[in-house]
Amino acid sequence: MVNPASLRTDFDSVVKEVGEVVRIRYFGMSGATTGYDDDVTLTKSGTDLFISGVVQPVGEGLKYSSEVALVQQGLLLNDDIKLYLTASGAFSLTSGTYRIGRGGSPTPANEYGKAIENGVITHVVGGSEIYHKVFLRRLSTGSLMGE
Repeated sequence: MVNPASLRTDFDSVVKEVGEVVRIRYFGMSGATTGYDDDVTLTKSGTDLFISGVVQPVGEGLKYSSEVALVQQGLLLNDDIKLYLTASGAFSLTSGTYRIGRGGSPTPANEYGKAIENGVITHVVGGSEIYHKVFLRRLSTGSLMGE
């Protein structure tokens, strides 16, 4: 019988098998006291978090998926990625400003930021979180605006 605990265990084993280590760096926001957006400055907040996740391209071949609808609406790009993270990880990507590094540590080859607002989807079964799916967009400059 499938239950939330076995689903979490199965997902954790997939992450161990095919996952890669990503770096999550959080930022605090300061400035913009006068109401101007360009006065915002981002400063690193806390220590970097290194966690394993599974990276997949945004599903262009899934004919009826919600991801295809987001691509068709222009909210996601074909070059965006989705990152699956375990629900047991000690992190919060639902709020705040962060960027995710992929492809080496401590200096990743590629940096990613939120692709869409509210782009973290938590999959829940039987009231228990199983995994998080995060939509990410490559930062062409490697950093967030204001960093």
